[in-house]
Amino acid sequence: MSENEMTISELGRSSIFESPVRERLQIFLQSSDLYDAEEVLGMIEESELWLEKAILYRRLGQETLVLQILALKLENCEAAEQYCAEIGRPDAYMRLLEMYLDPEDGREPMFKAAVRLLHNHGEMLDPLQVLERLSPDMPIQLASDTVLRLLRARHHHHRQGQIVLNLSRALDVDARLARMEERSRHVQINDESVCDSCHARLGTKLFAMYPDDSIVCYKCYRRQGESTSVSGRDFKKDTLVKRSWLVTR
Repeated sequence: MSENEMTISELGRSSIFESPVRERLQIFLQSSDLYDAEEVLGMIEESELWLEKAILYRRLGQETLVLQILALKLENCEAAEQYCAEIGRPDAYMRLLEMYLDPEDGREPMFKAAVRLLHNHGEMLDPLQVLERLSPDMPIQLASDTVLRLLRARHHHHRQGQIVLNLSRALDVDARLARMEERSRHVQINDESVCDSCHARLGTKLFAMYPDDSIVCYKCYRRQGESTSVSGRDFKKDTLVKRSWLVTR
């Protein structure tokens, strides 16, 4: 067969790579549920349809195989990073970094792709784990700025975490003290004490005390409700916390 001759199968294989047919196939594989992913994968396993394979492996939850195709076969750093973002876990980014640093099959490390990943998504990676995995052969000028930025960010986040922790502890102590003080409040009723709403003598009647220290008989309390005092203040919307003291009426 001469160089200008092609079999029908070779022509078909060439045209699918160059025509809109392949694009429509990719859209179908991504959007449709009307096919068996494993069956289709078996049909194209020996082909060069790498992106289609990645789509199918994604359907099957084979994250590592998807990353290998995107990062190593297609060398599409952006797509690989987008897939890591879709997964949403730090270990996905670390897996991708390891692929760049050790592509296997005798290939040279993809240092520029690794630095790009660290620059774009370094916050998703543990700087200490990154340092452990960096190859001694990696040009230091490529990675130094990015690694230093990761370490500074890690230190900053650690300090922020300590500040937040200490503030949380202080707020918790304040809340506990306020609760104890509020629960220790009490009132003394004498023969002259009257309801602040209807002005009837309280005597031995049941009564209620609101956070603003107003006192009402049980009848008025039932009418006004537990959150609104005589003054009309709504304590559900306008919380009032007072220090403990003895209230004499």
